[in-house]
Amino acid sequence: MADLRGHKDLWKNDLIDGFRAVLVKDEIARDVGHPLLDTISEVMRGDRIGRLAEGTSLPPIVSDIETILKNYNLLAKREKRTFELDLSQSEQKVQSRILHRLDLLKIAGYSLTQRADAIAHDVREKWEISMQTDFHASCIEASRYGSTLSEAAAGVLNRRIRTETDLELAAACLVDAALAGLGKYTAFLLKRLSELIPIESDFLKVCAALEQISYLYVYDEILKLERRENLAGILRETYQRSLNLLDRLGVTSSQGLEQARGVNIAVRTYEYFSESLTLSSDEIEGILSRISTDSEIDPFVRGAVCGARWRLNFADTIVDELNSFYDPGKLGDFLSGLFLTARETVQRNKNLLTALNDRISDLSYTEFLEALPAIHTAFTFFTPREKHNIGLSLFEILRPGTVETFSNREDPKTVLRAMEFERILFDAAFRYGIRTN
Repeated sequence: MADLRGHKDLWKNDLIDGFRAVLVKDEIARDVGHPLLDTISEVMRGDRIGRLAEGTSLPPIVSDIETILKNYNLLAKREKRTFELDLSQSEQKVQSRILHRLDLLKIAGYSLTQRADAIAHDVREKWEISMQTDFHASCIEASRYGSTLSEAAAGVLNRRIRTETDLELAAACLVDAALAGLGKYTAFLLKRLSELIPIESDFLKVCAALEQISYLYVYDEILKLERRENLAGILRETYQRSLNLLDRLGVTSSQGLEQARGVNIAVRTYEYFSESLTLSSDEIEGILSRISTDSEIDPFVRGAVCGARWRLNFADTIVDELNSFYDPGKLGDFLSGLFLTARETVQRNKNLLTALNDRISDLSYTEFLEALPAIHTAFTFFTPREKHNIGLSLFEILRPGTVETFSNREDPKTVLRAMEFERILFDAAFRYGIRTN
């Protein structure tokens, strides 16, 4: 590359362009990052960041953001910092709102790596703060929405709200407004959602909105939003709309797994909020029962529905449904949906494992090869330890009394060494862009 450009010495751009031309292909076409280019950038980048000259005219929002970050100890430094905020603490809750406003404005150097999981009673957030060269540039770009941080965050949210006609994105706006402490927009957003829910006909979008709203409803114990009763009504209406669309789903071909995830969201909503929202068990049981016996339904969805009935104790077994899949090409898809919604239940039930073992054993050599890829994919829903336990259960089914467990003979030092090796291995895999899940 240097020779082509007539460079006597090898320049940095020559090296980067050479790597891009030889080693980086699809990522450029899809406009996504590549670990090799990230590593080159990290190695060749200096450790200092320039600054604007004294007296340079800047929008008021730049100084407002810098002042707020200094006052709340959120200013980026040379080394990357990780902030873990406990949202039950009032001061850290204020810090969280500031960071969410920065995130709304896409201010460089501030990224949310782990959000709170109120359902799991984990009200902690994790943020990564690092000094970025385009920090001031992103602050200047944000000035078009307002002259202060709060005003600009409200401005960008207001722009999204006024033009939004998508239920999923409108629900995301509601969550963003709550997390950023912009509660005055809550009433308008709730009204907007109530208008969009009855006319939304996309099952996946309704389920995505349901997940967002249910997250906010539980999270409200920390946020203390006004009009909680209106939020409960919106959550109930979204849940009922998801069931209505599920009942009319019909035959699908390309979005089966995504729709199975939607079934899981609806079932999880019923599990968590059936008492607080007085949700009818007869309604969801009737819909799930009708779909589980429809042979024309996508196998992903049918498996998810059968797993949901089993998980909610609406059915004692699903062996009959399992045996109804005579087409080996659909068996793995059915299991994927089943494991998605009833992963824990499957591990505890040896009758299903026995039936599954018998069903696979009855396949011919050709049928087994046809079914194998989808079955292999289905079992990726389990963790390695869960797969190990399933293997032990199957071995116990095939040869009762011969399974030897090693849990009592595990050396703690060996376990710790194995954990450290796995940590180093996964870190190296992540660095070079190798997927580990």
